[in-house]
Amino acid sequence: PGDVLTLRNRKVSGLIAEEGGRNSHAALIARSLLVPMVVLPNATRLLHSGERIIIDGNTGVVIVNPDDREWADYQKQRRRQGPALISRIKRLPKIPPVTADGVEITVAANLEMPGPADQILADRKLPVGLYRTEFLFLQNDRFPDEETQYEYYERIAEQYADSHVILRVFDLGADKAMNHNGVSSEENPALGWRGIRMLLGMPDVFATQIRAILRASHRGNLKILLPMVSDLDELNKAHKLIGQVKLELDRKRVPYDKAIEIGVMIEVPAAALMAEQLAKRADFVSIGTNDLAQYTMSADRSNNRVADLYSARHPSVLKLIRMTVEAGLKAGKLVSICGEAAGDTLSLPLFVGMGVRYLSMNPVRIVEAARLIGKLNAEVVAHLVRGVMSATTVNEVTRRLESFRATLPK
Repeated sequence: PGDVLTLRNRKVSGLIAEEGGRNSHAALIARSLLVPMVVLPNATRLLHSGERIIIDGNTGVVIVNPDDREWADYQKQRRRQGPALISRIKRLPKIPPVTADGVEITVAANLEMPGPADQILADRKLPVGLYRTEFLFLQNDRFPDEETQYEYYERIAEQYADSHVILRVFDLGADKAMNHNGVSSEENPALGWRGIRMLLGMPDVFATQIRAILRASHRGNLKILLPMVSDLDELNKAHKLIGQVKLELDRKRVPYDKAIEIGVMIEVPAAALMAEQLAKRADFVSIGTNDLAQYTMSADRSNNRVADLYSARHPSVLKLIRMTVEAGLKAGKLVSICGEAAGDTLSLPLFVGMGVRYLSMNPVRIVEAARLIGKLNAEVVAHLVRGVMSATTVNEVTRRLESFRATLPK
């Protein structure tokens, strides 16, 4: 992922990787930068310098030496995508969108770093449902100091002052490997020291980030999201550290939002199974479908060899999502979906039917999602859930969702 970030200011038109998957963190960053990315094994042997190529990030196809007609067709497609899709947010008639029977659904953006969507999102008062803060580490391969972080979060808080921003604290490890700052590599980083585990093991780093966020919260509506929580003890320890930082700021009379909300990210099966207890302790619940699908299916989302197993539509993943949604709603807490599945228009009606009223997605998905929401009837999609949840395979789930989509107005 760090390599992708280094290309953000170099006018790169597209990326080809020899390894990885469409749901890897590197791929997510590429999408946030509106840069098409395709995985092509042995690309350095198959492609040669000077060749004209087309990288189709939608289909995963690389076309070598296209003819003039193909080139022109793709140029037209390019002008209709990326920045053009985000600019259409300006023309959305209603924010947040409302279902056909009057149920308001919040659509929010997933962001990695400052980018082309910021001003448009802020102008339309769209919230940021997931702001991944790892950019601050990955761009320099070291933990930033408190002032650097404070200035960064302050700009975000001020820009989105008319809505809110959910800042996920550093989620490092796994595909965001660290071999610096006294953190050694691991044989199996996905199951190792990452997310909240790493932060609790490096309390100085965690406290520095929390101090910076709390100070910036005085400038806008910020919320804190804790990643990779797997049990209640981790959540309690995080709350204790945050409480200690608040006391320190109180003693120094540093202003901050004393009612700042602290949410928990549900992205491992253990957390989903404990969702009722976690939801009672947290202020809100965010379901990270990317990692939840990976850990439920034991299928590395960066490995194309097991890509057929990785799906947020797998019945087992859907059962964990539904269990978490029900637990959060029972506790009276906001429940959001903030993985790539939130912007999947095939799955979106299912989540609304489960009772989800907050969906956070890549900004390029927002317009299509908002238009789809306007066609839905909340009562009808609640019935859809019962039918889909009885399916036993991904293909069966997909067929039922496709059949439902065919009934919607064009």
